[in-house]
Amino acid sequence: MDIVKISFEDIKYATDNFSNEKCIGMGALGKMFKGQLPHANGHKFIAAKLFDREYGQGDTEFYQELEILFKFKHRNVIGLEGYCDEMDERIIVYEYPSNGSLNDWLKKTDLTWMKRLEICIDVAIGLDFLHGGALRQEAVIHRDIKSSNILLSGDLEAKINDFGLSLISQNNQEIDYVKMETIAGTECYIDPAYRKTGIISKASDIYSFGVVLFEILCGISAYETSGYINNQQYLGPLAKNHYEHNKLNELVFEGIKEQIVPQSLSIYAKIAYNCLHDDRNQRPTASEVVAQLNEAKDFHVDCEMWESRLPSDYKEIIQQSGTPEICYTKKKKDLYDMLYEGILIQKGKVWFWLDSNNNRNEMISSTLFTYKNQSSQKWRRIRKARFERVSLMMDVSDLKIQIKITAKFLTLGATYGVYLVFKLGESNKISSEPMYVNLKYKREDKTLHAYFATWREDGWMMIELHRFLYDKDCGDFEAKHEEIEQSKDDVQQILSANSNMGQMQQFPADNDEIYELTQNYDMGAKVPFLFLTKFILCEK
Repeated sequence: MDIVKISFEDIKYATDNFSNEKCIGMGALGKMFKGQLPHANGHKFIAAKLFDREYGQGDTEFYQELEILFKFKHRNVIGLEGYCDEMDERIIVYEYPSNGSLNDWLKKTDLTWMKRLEICIDVAIGLDFLHGGALRQEAVIHRDIKSSNILLSGDLEAKINDFGLSLISQNNQEIDYVKMETIAGTECYIDPAYRKTGIISKASDIYSFGVVLFEILCGISAYETSGYINNQQYLGPLAKNHYEHNKLNELVFEGIKEQIVPQSLSIYAKIAYNCLHDDRNQRPTASEVVAQLNEAKDFHVDCEMWESRLPSDYKEIIQQSGTPEICYTKKKKDLYDMLYEGILIQKGKVWFWLDSNNNRNEMISSTLFTYKNQSSQKWRRIRKARFERVSLMMDVSDLKIQIKITAKFLTLGATYGVYLVFKLGESNKISSEPMYVNLKYKREDKTLHAYFATWREDGWMMIELHRFLYDKDCGDFEAKHEEIEQSKDDVQQILSANSNMGQMQQFPADNDEIYELTQNYDMGAKVPFLFLTKFILCEK
């Protein structure tokens, strides 16, 4: 093979004659040493595995690992620097990841949840590459995936290491396993199905990786049983049992517990649990693990970026919507967008939204009005509207409606305008000129008048009734609308108005609202020209 051959003397010199001080690990096939080899730019750190001749069987493991490292090159697989087969010695020289093995980092609090997720994704990507995906004709079954065989570079990029037990198999759907005469691997990571049948497959690597995922989450090595496990039960079965009984939180590493977003933990724990499935055919593939871990990471990143932008009481607001569970299933960015687009709360009776200044605004459905002259009032449905129904007033000369509202979620310190929003007939035409209406209403036993209504860009109109500064001592708003004086000439002028629009405050538009009659009525009788649909509290 066209690999750099390094002399035994050079490796011996680089490792101080394989001194104990340079030994950085020991495996079933030999010891690993850190060293420095001459390089064009000075010296280069390397790791050299000296195969123990006691385990040599025709040098099978040595040449098999060389073949794998030569044929399967990937950024998440340890890099091959060279080899030596002189003086009856067998040595493989690797790149040197300066941050050691993952096993040494499990209890470190500076290894954040975010970084742990990235390491898991690196390993899953490397494993997916080794398993061949759907394109390669050959796949590598590692047979010894564990945290001590995952090395970390200077920037904590993970690299799968130690292919001494690995084998190359055909990558096809019909035969995806190999029958082994002896069981090999590290006891607490070994797939129980492999131990029972002697059949090794890519799913066996997935089981081992599932154990690693729980090591990373729990901050303990799979070897560690003291204080956690009874009857010598290993971490894999323990974590699996805790997951099934909704007690996994008891095992989560305290150093990262406060960092973990619930949605991120839920996705992560589920895929780790699925990796340990008793039925190997039910375990996910490495590519599926990559997808789920990325989803867990996306939720974490999303929370870091968007949680602070949401209102501090966003959960309380959304809990009053028709789908309160979205607080825990949707990403924070989606919740943020929803609040800016607007959501229905309080059993669909209030439309809540945030404006560009993060101020809160509310529209109150006409279903919350009290109608004293109900014979002149009917209900109609509006297609694609915010509210399910609107009030159709057949006669507005004697309105007699009353509204009392408590605006629970407004912004303290903001000045609000209070508006009555309505529409004349079926007209969608708008005008740049205000309409004279002379609405008479009462508030706190005072009779007041609103003389003009302004057009909104969606063809609806609004009348300003009140302005106030919202503070903690701000009381409820109560108004009684008694009548609107309107001549037939005024109505005709409105219905024939052109669609020019002047500058006005922009509010959420109901561009898709279409008047839809659900009952017949006598067109020769009183003309239905007022839809009372909204009572609006909007930041000025």
